[in-house]
Amino acid sequence: MSKHAPASKGSPPGDSGPTYSEELFGKGLYARHHLARFEWLGRKVEALADAAEISVLEVGCHDGRALSYIPRRVRRYAGFDAGWGGGLERGRERFAMEQNYSFIESTNPRDVESFTEKFDFIICMETLEHLDTALVEQYVHAFAAKLRGFLLITVPNEKGIPFLVKATGSRVLGIERYYPYTTAEFFGAVLGRLNRVRRIEHKGFDYARLVSLIRNLFQSVSVEGISPLRLPPSLSLTIGIVASAPECPRLSSHPPRARG
Repeated sequence: MSKHAPASKGSPPGDSGPTYSEELFGKGLYARHHLARFEWLGRKVEALADAAEISVLEVGCHDGRALSYIPRRVRRYAGFDAGWGGGLERGRERFAMEQNYSFIESTNPRDVESFTEKFDFIICMETLEHLDTALVEQYVHAFAAKLRGFLLITVPNEKGIPFLVKATGSRVLGIERYYPYTTAEFFGAVLGRLNRVRRIEHKGFDYARLVSLIRNLFQSVSVEGISPLRLPPSLSLTIGIVASAPECPRLSSHPPRARG
């Protein structure tokens, strides 16, 4: 993967416009859409984490915004990002007093696998759609190797009615979709036939393929719609995926009893 290819969200390479936070989390429906995944993250951690303190690894962390939505004390945090837009620097400054927090510039799944420890939660939000298929697979395998608890992933829905809504809405709101579609590709995406769409970042990304890969490596995999309403995944603009590690213990403040 080239150095400039994003392992996190953002404007295309060379863009000098608004910062990531300004672009996505300003005001209006666009901001509400993007904030929904963070609110979903908070609800999932609240439901899954019994422990008062947890460890978190995040790929596509940018400036660590997700930490503000986690309703637990994060005793250990490892964030990975391509370093776009100065997000890592802001994260390091914001959490400078946290000795067990790391903000690492990386686009290599092996850097995730290099950790000797395993994490209670692994988070990856709106990131995998930016990567080519081979790299997505490598990251998912790295997640499986370093997870002892729960995997939380969000990705966009780039097919069917949600794709049509986003394509239309972006024109109305004046939001540029960086990679153009041919007429054949556009109708292929509307019909859900993404094998007819050339894969470039968001374009041609199929969340169903990602879910299939995750099911092969994790247990208790669930898929749900996130934004704008709690609709079925096929009708939602954003997809939430929750999975647990094989033989995953329920996170608890107390160690499990030894078996006799």
